[in-house]
Amino acid sequence: MIQFGAAKKIVRLIFMSNISRRSFLKGAGVAALAVAAAGVLAGCSDKETPDTGAKRDVKLKYLSTSAGMVFGDVVIQVPALATTVSFATILANKPAAAEGYDFISTEDGKIDDKGIVTINMVKKQAPQVEVEIQYVRADKFPAENLNPTDSTLEGAKLKVSVDAGTTKIDTSDLLTNNKNYVVTGDIGCYTLGFAPPLNCMDVCICMGGGFSAGMGMAKSFQREGVTDKVVFGVMGDSTFFHSGMTGAAEIIYNNGRMIPCVLDNRITGMTGHQDNPGSGFTLMGEPAPMISVEKVLEAYGFAPVFTVDPQDLTAMKKTVDDAVAALNEGKHPAIVTRRPCLLIKRVKHDTGMCVVNADKCKSCKSCLKVGCPAISMENGKAFIDRTQCVGCTVCAQACPFGAIEKEEK
Repeated sequence: MIQFGAAKKIVRLIFMSNISRRSFLKGAGVAALAVAAAGVLAGCSDKETPDTGAKRDVKLKYLSTSAGMVFGDVVIQVPALATTVSFATILANKPAAAEGYDFISTEDGKIDDKGIVTINMVKKQAPQVEVEIQYVRADKFPAENLNPTDSTLEGAKLKVSVDAGTTKIDTSDLLTNNKNYVVTGDIGCYTLGFAPPLNCMDVCICMGGGFSAGMGMAKSFQREGVTDKVVFGVMGDSTFFHSGMTGAAEIIYNNGRMIPCVLDNRITGMTGHQDNPGSGFTLMGEPAPMISVEKVLEAYGFAPVFTVDPQDLTAMKKTVDDAVAALNEGKHPAIVTRRPCLLIKRVKHDTGMCVVNADKCKSCKSCLKVGCPAISMENGKAFIDRTQCVGCTVCAQACPFGAIEKEEK
């Protein structure tokens, strides 16, 4: 009945329009041919589509989602049946405001239902060169009399990557030489990182604010066109479970350009070592399911999610660099640093002790910059208090002379 009714309406329409059966069939054939032609032309670019004379306007929208920048729109005309715009056309119409940015894709641009081609770009990376930095004691070698062949320079080397053509390097703090990183912190034992000598936290507002405040700051940078700042939101594992998960969801939901970092020490360190959903135990000390921080972040949509031992400085630096690279590619990276707190009694720690080789020590004080209470200066040389050392080896990794060694138990 439905098919008959539909056919009846068509017949009635033909009759009322005074269209003959022959004309109707002829018209239907033309329509079928047009549909077939459209199917053949689907996917054809403005350069490949036969020019029938009919044109339409298409807007080329140039932007950078990673930098939060919109460079402008360019309106061009293409054949009416074109479904894509060739990359050559996209390249030829690149606006001056996008200078310094590269195309993420060199494929032809797809024209959407609104007649817009969205072209995503990323900031050009300057060629990198490796520079070797040598440490000397300014008190022993005045600047005008530096002697690069002196034996005190043996082993005092650090290699860093800089932009090609760089003539000066800011060496005021080579342990934290990324001045374009902004760290929004939270409430916990790690809040002490704001103080000297670490100086590694810029903002600390409230519990849970490590992510939410960082999100607001990242959005402000985007709105103001600031492209050279990367925001890291930092909080502990217990804070993440009770007041940070909403902030993490907000970052994904609002497409925030920032990197959340969860410092997982498997305990609630600030308020007395209570267990939390990520420790595997209840507050009564009974075994409980252990909720994975990584899986929670992945479920929200963060990818890639990096897990790293924060006491491995080389791995930590690489993780930060990889996360920033992923962020600049328009992804949503996250970092989980994992190292159980040394005060957790049920965890067995094979620590050993770190000792200073006084003959190798050049009194550069690089080891003091790690902020370890066990390290001090005695008689002009670094000294490690054995009653406080936990053998983490962070100081040994920071020493440019190899003067600190681990003494195994």
